[in-house]
Amino acid sequence: MWDGTMTASQRYYTASVRFADDLYAALDYCAAYDQYQKAAAIGQLDGNAAANSANAFNQCYPPTAEIIIEATPTSEVIVEATPTP
Repeated sequence: MWDGTMTASQRYYTASVRFADDLYAALDYCAAYDQYQKAAAIGQLDGNAAANSANAFNQCYPPTAEIIIEATPTSEVIVEATPTP
């Protein structure tokens, strides 16, 4: 659909990015990330929107702590062969 200036998809993209920017400014990172993703489904995000989307993702889904597993020595097990008759 074309209204003489842009298609409905372009209008939706622009509205989604602007709404996401407003949500991001209000520190509602999860909602902002969702709106950026809706816009990204229509077209590529510009530099500022892409940076905000990445930061919103990190704020909404923070990385988990790194778990370090260290091997601990156990007592030594001695196995003796039993003679077979």
